[in-house]
Amino acid sequence: MNGEVEIAVRDVLSWLDRGAAPDEARALLVGCSLDDDSGLDAVAIVDVDVARRALILQTGRRLLLKAARDGLVLDARPGAPLAAAVQAARSPADIRDRAERAELARAGIAAERLASHDDRRIVLRVLRMLASAELPDGGLRHAFYMALRAGADPGVARVGARFFADMLAMFSARGAAPEDLHWRLTWCLRTAGQLPDAVASSEVLHNADLRDPGARKLLATTRAGALLDLFEARGEAALLERAERCLKIAWALGPGDEEASTLYRRLERLREMERRGR
Repeated sequence: MNGEVEIAVRDVLSWLDRGAAPDEARALLVGCSLDDDSGLDAVAIVDVDVARRALILQTGRRLLLKAARDGLVLDARPGAPLAAAVQAARSPADIRDRAERAELARAGIAAERLASHDDRRIVLRVLRMLASAELPDGGLRHAFYMALRAGADPGVARVGARFFADMLAMFSARGAAPEDLHWRLTWCLRTAGQLPDAVASSEVLHNADLRDPGARKLLATTRAGALLDLFEARGEAALLERAERCLKIAWALGPGDEEASTLYRRLERLREMERRGR
């Protein structure tokens, strides 16, 4: 960057949307450069289409600011008036949004990977509680899980696994851990692709006295799914037997359960494939 000041593209868009005059926008933006964090040289901005919120680059490319991915920045000279203009145009909501995004980024979550502002605030609330050694109640744990689950994003799930593991450890240190934490942790690990860890975390299905039938059934189906995923990765027939054992538990707890039925059908398809491959 050679000492330049970075200005987020999303902040430039907010500045334009709040009424920056076209002549001012051109005067302040032309001469800055777009840095896409690719490791390549930044590309100079040679003109601005203010009406369409587009930057015209030296390469001839037009970048629509509304379609730009999160994380793009402009490089400006230190003391450039663009930085002061953008800063002055930030509303309290812009400032709060920027702070929330930065806080999520420090936790390893890109804000745009969460489905809504409500989900973002739920996740932040739980992360702040854990940082203060506070533990969320059942309703908030579920809301946190649903916020992480939306989109089944492996990166978000990986972070979720870390925080559910922290919750499990903190609850266990203070007494018995809520049983929903086992299947929520296992789901995160499975979705993140950490299948051996998902299987290990769900072993509690067989070696602990889980008293909540609903939590036990969800743990059984989530573990079965992880075992079937692992079979597809490794081809070890014993994994199919272990998955069937889980599904028998789930079926006994909820005969006709839709998830268990789907997994049973998948189990049979994989068994047939395994037989043909012998």
